[in-house]
Amino acid sequence: MIATAAKSGNGPGKDSVHIWEYPNGRIVERVDLAPAICLAWAPNQPLLAIGGSSVFFWDESVGLRTAKNAPQLKIAHLSWSPDGKLLAMGGRDCIWLWSLDEQRIVSTLKIPEASADLRVRSLAWSPDGRSLASHSSDNVVRVWDPITGEATQSIAGIQRDGLAWSREGKILALFEHDVDNFI
Repeated sequence: MIATAAKSGNGPGKDSVHIWEYPNGRIVERVDLAPAICLAWAPNQPLLAIGGSSVFFWDESVGLRTAKNAPQLKIAHLSWSPDGKLLAMGGRDCIWLWSLDEQRIVSTLKIPEASADLRVRSLAWSPDGRSLASHSSDNVVRVWDPITGEATQSIAGIQRDGLAWSREGKILALFEHDVDNFI
């Protein structure tokens, strides 16, 4: 299945998330939320996380439901751990790690010296799940240890977001304008 999010015109209103069957293109469901900012499929089950004013889940058997004990704040980016047990939620000045099994936040990764208008722009788990990369509006990419909650490495001056780990997890590619940077 494929999920897409779209704005419902100008001004206040609800955004739409369309769930599509692939390859026939049939819309399985349309979900209206205010706002729908980001989407992430769980890696090992047909569960879609939808970020916006909080976090919501959609699956074919249950439909739409609110994530229990999730932050009731604007969620700008979501990323599932490779085993599908943790959902990283990027918000204002931190990243929450939410456990699917426990249905609660199990860790908060606090961005040091964060200003009030700081936003997490993107997140990417390493293939082995031992590291989580983040990029935020302070133009810093951080690599986190999700167990200790500590940032283990950072690179400053990255003004555009886009993160991708190599398959073996030894290279993190960052996108900044037309320059490739690697940690």
